Amino acid sequence: MVFILSGQLNLDLARIQQALGADSRAAGFFGEVSARAAQAQRSTLTFIPNMAVHIGTSNGEASSINWEGLVILDAFDGYYSFLHPLITELHEKTGQLIDPWGDATFKEADLITLKDTINGAINLVASQPPEWDVYVGDHCHYNAEQQFIRDPMYTKVSNEAFSDLLKKFARLIERAVKENGSVVCIGD
Repeated sequence: MVFILSGQLNLDLARIQQALGADSRAAGFFGEVSARAAQAQRSTLTFIPNMAVHIGTSNGEASSINWEGLVILDAFDGYYSFLHPLITELHEKTGQLIDPWGDATFKEADLITLKDTINGAINLVASQPPEWDVYVGDHCHYNAEQQFIRDPMYTKVSNEAFSDLLKKFARLIERAVKENGSVVCIGD
């Protein structure tokens, strides 16, 4: 429940804490909310729903998701958008889709395919400049003459921050491999 409206951050922490209750899956990434909200507040976009996929590991038990080293891919921050072609290829190979609106679990052979995809992403990002603009979608509206307008939206991503995020993701994969577990991706 994080929204940016006209540059103002509206975050009702009490409602979020109440909604989380005893949900250990949600409570594991609650500590990230303030940092993500502060990052969103610096964005130039005027309305950003907090749609993200939260990535952790599991030992196979549905109730035992380990959020230590949590990776968050926000649908609108540019990192997810840049990775989308690789995510699509991964989906075609494994049937699992890393998506802010759904869940995915990578284990056994699919975990190795995920590892290869993230290693490919690390190499791809390494070849990019220190910062670059990534297309994240269109702003659709009607102009004063009531003509439909589709303006492309871009956001700047940082090579250093992106590399750090992907290395963190790679550490999650390594942990899942060592524990004979899985990488779990939970969408909002």
